[in-house]
Amino acid sequence: MKKTTVIFVRHAQSLHPYSDDRTRPLTDEGMTDRRIVLDTLKDRQIDAFLSSPYQRSIDTIITTADLFGMKIKTDERFRERLSGTDASGMLERRWADFSFAEKGGENLESVQKRNIEALKDVLNLYKGRTVVIGTHGTALSCILNYYDRSFGINDFLRIVSWMPYIVELTFDGESLLEKKELAHMEKAYQKIDFSVITACGECCTGCAKKASGQCPGCIEADGVVPEWAGSGRCRIHKCVREHGVQFCGLCRKFPCERIPDLIPWNPDIISHLTYLKDEYKRQTIPKRVYCGGRFDFDYPDEGYEQKAAEDYRAILLKDVGLLLRKSDSVRVSENLEYIGPFYFETDGMLDRDIVETEMTQIQNCTLAVFLIDEHPCPGTIAEMIYAASLQKEMSIFYVQDREETESVLLSPHWYPLILCQKINHINIQITPCEDFSEAKNKILEYLYTQLK
Repeated sequence: MKKTTVIFVRHAQSLHPYSDDRTRPLTDEGMTDRRIVLDTLKDRQIDAFLSSPYQRSIDTIITTADLFGMKIKTDERFRERLSGTDASGMLERRWADFSFAEKGGENLESVQKRNIEALKDVLNLYKGRTVVIGTHGTALSCILNYYDRSFGINDFLRIVSWMPYIVELTFDGESLLEKKELAHMEKAYQKIDFSVITACGECCTGCAKKASGQCPGCIEADGVVPEWAGSGRCRIHKCVREHGVQFCGLCRKFPCERIPDLIPWNPDIISHLTYLKDEYKRQTIPKRVYCGGRFDFDYPDEGYEQKAAEDYRAILLKDVGLLLRKSDSVRVSENLEYIGPFYFETDGMLDRDIVETEMTQIQNCTLAVFLIDEHPCPGTIAEMIYAASLQKEMSIFYVQDREETESVLLSPHWYPLILCQKINHINIQITPCEDFSEAKNKILEYLYTQLK
């Protein structure tokens, strides 16, 4: 049997934002990280190098192709998914329904169809040989899903920050025999550099006119650019400066009736500016976390202060005193704010007031974390269901009943867990734990990732 080997290389970290997705280059870090491709493949027998036509994919494998003395052949069908004007928040819908796409975007069914067509041509043309293909995160995930229908959104999210990511597929004809992950580089989430976002929500970085010197750039020229030579300063730029903001989406009057007339070239400008506004808030406003469920201690147990110090909330706050006093919130880091509950905040309160206090905290949080054991209290169950009904981002850590079975709802926590999933299937993450100690460690590990 003559096997064909295809080594897919998802590109290294690329510059973001950038005006043209096709020509978007690698960052300096990405240029360094592509060394892993060379180190992984230098001792292999490679017969051909192919790639998406996008610059970042070509640049990721070009040093390796040069080592082998080979040219890179591009195939338009291996390109990345075309993103629409309002792709924010649509990831779950696209993966749940491959025929769905945001306005102006490409659905995953189309991405998969053209990538598989291109791959099958490669398998026939290079039968029995080894080929390297430069690719993208979504394009590669659609290929993997074609051969393994269980590959879904969680698998995509697992590799989304791997840049580069090298995976080897072995075929007999067009049938996949084996998949092997060779190497990857884990990269942190790349934030948008809002210093280069113009008043109308565009980006001059990568603009051909700016690169050639025809235009100094909207920000650098304070809105006085060739396109507005006849009327002086750009009206959009002038408007946002008068309102003391960087771009339209941040204006307190957004969206106003003037925007379609000021930015007529983009019919979906409101959606685009809304996405930028939401991303700006996400990057500049800290996550507000509510941590409900079981405490490590109870008052007035003997030695409760020591037990309180071992509670994961006290460890997160780095001061047990902060957990034991009444407070509105505690800033844990630049990116995370703890808003409750605080252990003594309900002293002297009526039951109804306690419920209202915790409901308000859940309403105000952006992330709700719960720790439950085999017998969660009714109050915690109510809090979980309330957070799910508000579609909050949720992470539930539960201690497994040693005799539990998913098919028979014997454990008291199974029903509320399933109900929360049904109510809030997009924003919820459920993590089983062997015991209380493991649950605390997993929660802290999870919350520490939110600090970054």
